[in-house]
Amino acid sequence: MITSDLLEAYLACPMKCYLQSNGAKCSENTFAALYQTQKDSYRHASIRRLEADQRAAQKPPFFSQEENDVSGHVYGVNGDYSFYQRGKYLYSAQTNECELYQSGDYFYSMKTNEALLYQSGKYLYSMNGGTASYYFA
Repeated sequence: MITSDLLEAYLACPMKCYLQSNGAKCSENTFAALYQTQKDSYRHASIRRLEADQRAAQKPPFFSQEENDVSGHVYGVNGDYSFYQRGKYLYSAQTNECELYQSGDYFYSMKTNEALLYQSGKYLYSMNGGTASYYFA
């Protein structure tokens, strides 16, 4: 099986790769240990940066519904004020937390990334029942 360590060994020296693939152990030296420590440090720092970027990209900013950039209001079919919209995000009218995000005609849960609703015109339909659950006003 080719691993990243074997590929790296091959790039440094084909004979080193051959020996490692056959189970030969090489003696450690100070430079090799320093190089491995530096490589691990860069790898862990990169992973932390990528994870932080991913969290920042997925978490929408917190807004209150009193701010001026609300682009729409969403009501339940029973008339209850349920959500307000900012761009592609729907925020709960009760908690001001982002509950759903829009991609195309579908609205996905922020918690599970599961498609919960789809939009047709000004109505939002439930994915499991196909009945109108909400409407934009």
